[in-house]
Amino acid sequence: MEYVQPVGAAADAPYLDANPSGGIEGSPVPAAAIEHPMRELVALITDAGITPSDADLDQVASAVRTLMQKQSSCVSNASGTADAITGGYAPAITALVNGMTLYVRAGSANATATPTFTPASGTIVAKTIVKGAGAELAAGDIAGGGHWIELQYDVTLDKWVLLNPATGVSVTKRVQIQTITASVAANALTVGLNPTSLDFRSNSLTSGTVNTRTVAAALSLTAPSGATLGTVSGQSARLALLAIDNAGAVELAITNLAGGTNLDETTLISTTAISAAATSASVIYSTAARTNVPFRVVGFIDITESAAGTWSTAPTVVQGQGGQALAAISSLGYGQTEQDVSASRAIGTTYYNTTGKPITCIVTISTNGSSSTGSLVLGSVTLTNVVGNSTGNTVRWPITFVVRPGQSYALTGFSGASVSQWVEIR
Repeated sequence: MEYVQPVGAAADAPYLDANPSGGIEGSPVPAAAIEHPMRELVALITDAGITPSDADLDQVASAVRTLMQKQSSCVSNASGTADAITGGYAPAITALVNGMTLYVRAGSANATATPTFTPASGTIVAKTIVKGAGAELAAGDIAGGGHWIELQYDVTLDKWVLLNPATGVSVTKRVQIQTITASVAANALTVGLNPTSLDFRSNSLTSGTVNTRTVAAALSLTAPSGATLGTVSGQSARLALLAIDNAGAVELAITNLAGGTNLDETTLISTTAISAAATSASVIYSTAARTNVPFRVVGFIDITESAAGTWSTAPTVVQGQGGQALAAISSLGYGQTEQDVSASRAIGTTYYNTTGKPITCIVTISTNGSSSTGSLVLGSVTLTNVVGNSTGNTVRWPITFVVRPGQSYALTGFSGASVSQWVEIR
């Protein structure tokens, strides 16, 4: 409504009160000056759902209170989807105004980092929901069904700002330890990854593109009874938990570190569907077989079962990736010392590397005055024709080898020979 000046006065001129004793004539009032304010007030009262009445002189105040309540009220349940939220308001929202704040009762947690919201489908274009100074949401920032979320429109960002994100508004990235789980029940092993966000390399090895994936709900993977995963009865095993990027959907996988699979995250991997027949240490298992997918190592567990494949004893270590965990954990010599284990080693006995890291063995064999032939057995590979010659004198010579995590190792044969010294860097 525009200002209506007195009849015959200049634009925006003020009204003057009459003063008969002073000979001052009051400003002539045009009809519009009375009609327009009345129609504006009637419209305000009507929009609030109130029937105008001369008997009630509080209708304008009531209308203002009602419209304020309606403008800031929330839909009982959000419409649309978890990541394309819509709302319905009365009166209807017809335009976005900087600072406009609306409340919505969420239907479910956000599953992506860039959900959208519109308060009026078909009228208002959907805008991305952000937090803080425009940062992407984290998984579960919209906490889930029934939770009230407070959204404020920012005209500079041209986005809706979530004022009450469940994980906070900080936009500073920090190193975090992934939360993983592991448990045994009914002779099965179940591992899990809690909600998180992960960056994966591109599925093209010639591209450096990074894809950020959101794990909105906890993931799980079960190794059923009989699935040894290549573990050995009574021997500690370290099982790595992997998150794989299956065309945008994050899934869990598991593998035995003893198998020697390259897990440096610079390659693509293929997996085999897990079942009771999952008995190889060199295979990566997931719920469904996947081919050439990016992956992240999200943690590991150390576990020992008296009968391989019968998962009845809980893991001794459950460690999520993050910080220094897994960064150098498998490096040769990292956190290791030279240890003389001669008293507990003998020719003809198979041993296992249960340290979770590669170890170096330096074994000195004594021929005791006779020729001797034997073999070094590393896992499934036998290095034969390890020969010591002698012409009646005692001869000693060292054998040095590296044993991968979880791998078996043994010296066999060597008739008439003995171990002079056995040192391991472990």
